[in-house]
Amino acid sequence: MYVDQQFQQEVQQLHHRRVYSILLAGMGVMLLFTALDYLLIREHFFEFLRYRLGAVGFVLLLLAANYFDRSHSRAWVIGFAGYLFAGCVVLLTIYRMGGIASPYYVGLIVAMTIYTALAPLTTGQTLISGFALVCIYLVFMAMIGSLSEYEVVSLFSNLFFMICFVFIAATQSWADTSAREREYRLRREEHLAAERLNQQAELLE
Repeated sequence: MYVDQQFQQEVQQLHHRRVYSILLAGMGVMLLFTALDYLLIREHFFEFLRYRLGAVGFVLLLLAANYFDRSHSRAWVIGFAGYLFAGCVVLLTIYRMGGIASPYYVGLIVAMTIYTALAPLTTGQTLISGFALVCIYLVFMAMIGSLSEYEVVSLFSNLFFMICFVFIAATQSWADTSAREREYRLRREEHLAAERLNQQAELLE
């Protein structure tokens, strides 16, 4: 499917604007996790608070980087960096809480949802983003050591749902990208038709 340079520029501008929403939503979720930490695991509250505040500080740096990205060419890198960092903070929490059985596993799905729902990603970018977090999750779980039979089953279940979500998000990205391309072509055709009508009107005059 042919897409010209102007369409790519429009997508870059949209991505640049959406990065602000992605990063602010991520910051809000990290602060909500702090409240959840206090309710569920008070013995780790101050330890996890440092993780959350570190994530908020990193997000502020990314917001500044996005603001100074006047060419809008680094939006995907900035958004992806924020997404991976948030995922790693959640994974660090999971690791410190004992691993696979941690209820904070859902935080990974939340991070995926925020990023893939708000960022105007292509299908390939969505697959890369999703499987990057899946691979990092596997690395963290491997660091725990030997797993019991129940933990192996839980790991398989978690991976199954994560991978299903990645493919669902990729399908949504494909549909959104196709819709944006159709809308752009229709606008171009409408613009060209208006120009031809203006030229004919000038000739008639």
